[in-house]
Amino acid sequence: MRFKFTCIALLGTCALASADIFHMKDGTKVEGELISRDANEYKIMVHHGETIKYEQTFPRDQVVRQERLATDGPAFEKIKDLAPAPDMLPVEEYDERIAELNKFLDEHDLSSHRRTVRGMIRTLEDEKKQIEAGSTKINGKLITQTEYQKKAYELDAGVAKGRVDAALKKQDYNGAIQAWENMKSDFAGCDAYSQASASLKNALTRHKSRLTTMINEVDAKKDERKRTVGSMTGNSKANAIKVVQDSNKAVESTYKREKSQGVKILTASEYHKTPSQDTINNINQIIRSMNNHARHNSAELYNTIWQAIDAQDFAKAKEVFEEIKIDPNFSEKYKTAVQAHYKQAWDASKK
Repeated sequence: MRFKFTCIALLGTCALASADIFHMKDGTKVEGELISRDANEYKIMVHHGETIKYEQTFPRDQVVRQERLATDGPAFEKIKDLAPAPDMLPVEEYDERIAELNKFLDEHDLSSHRRTVRGMIRTLEDEKKQIEAGSTKINGKLITQTEYQKKAYELDAGVAKGRVDAALKKQDYNGAIQAWENMKSDFAGCDAYSQASASLKNALTRHKSRLTTMINEVDAKKDERKRTVGSMTGNSKANAIKVVQDSNKAVESTYKREKSQGVKILTASEYHKTPSQDTINNINQIIRSMNNHARHNSAELYNTIWQAIDAQDFAKAKEVFEEIKIDPNFSEKYKTAVQAHYKQAWDASKK
């Protein structure tokens, strides 16, 4: 059997594209990617091991069949968490998720995940219909608009706290700080805000401890690096010096950019103290603001007044409303909701 070889390439540690299996007439198997084929031959990019691939041409009558291997693994990993949807997802984002899943089906017609993906699409479409009809998803469950409104303050605060928790789980401290700060305007008077503050404080305190250790080790690491570079000669030394200089420039550039953007948790460097020290200062400031926060019971007041209105206990509702009017932490958004509910119930009672 005659074969032609061309263009051999060493790929080092680079990952190769997924290949197919070509079954040959003599019983051998060739793993590779089909480049082209015609009436006379197959041109295949053959994969040899994990690091080498090369182009090889095979007579067409020697290729018995081509076995397609799954290439959907990385693509499925990107979409596998699109359903079920998170709490409070807007309808338009349901459409975006459904479109991504349909795109996967279009591009991977032989995927073993197709049944799973179709089930995900059905789940999202069903949830979307219920949300368009007025339901709200809270704590992974769809509830009616009436059920939601009764405890909207408390439920919304829980969703906001969930965003803080999710960021902390990923050790995205800047994301957690932003989510926590976003809670202040509407939920500073809720238990959920106090709980989110405690979680964030604990995480930042641990990070602060790690940064303190890094700062204490900077001088020793810089001395060690200096001795290592100093022991080199010739081009090796020149290249090492350049690497150090480029690294210092990159750290400085990142530091300036993050400072200008108001980033609280700056990118730390084992050879530089300033970013870590600035982060520690930011953490101390955030924790001080937490310690100065006075806890209120805004969500409880909301629940009480809503229940009083539903029971047509308008005297009780007015009494509680006077209290929330002077509560600086009671969100205007929920005051407006309470007022609208009171008016609707009052008007209905007079008919």
